[in-house]
Amino acid sequence: MNAFRSNFVQGVKNGILHPTSFGAYMVQDSVYCQRVADALEVAAEREKYDPLKSFLGQLQNEYEGYYMDLFEKWHINDGKAIGLGEACQEYVKTVAEVAEKDDAYYMLVALIPCHCAGAYTDWINSNFVSTSEEYRKLENLVNAALAEKKIKKEKH
Repeated sequence: MNAFRSNFVQGVKNGILHPTSFGAYMVQDSVYCQRVADALEVAAEREKYDPLKSFLGQLQNEYEGYYMDLFEKWHINDGKAIGLGEACQEYVKTVAEVAEKDDAYYMLVALIPCHCAGAYTDWINSNFVSTSEEYRKLENLVNAALAEKKIKKEKH
């Protein structure tokens, strides 16, 4: 996975990441989580199937807790005023569009890259690594949606 070969991950691994780069990543990650929480709220509001609606709401609460904690630690008052890097902005835009326009199962699919690649924080490690209960719930919901033909592999 390319994320693990990134300058950020390699810098952390080798103990050579500049503090400014670390800070920039943490601020961007907190704003990313705020925007994903907003998208999850939209997806949950649109969803009528209660187990999926509840799961999306639970994810939203987890993202909110994470970004609110980081906002406090990094003294961020308005995450909407902070710009994101191009790749992150594009991903957030895609997630928001999926939340607004597509079936909620596609929201789960849209979030998989973040949940698979996230190995940087205690929160992600404890909630979304491939061996965690939350990751398994996400994977099971997506696989069930595929099996029931609620989503198509070709979309997105």
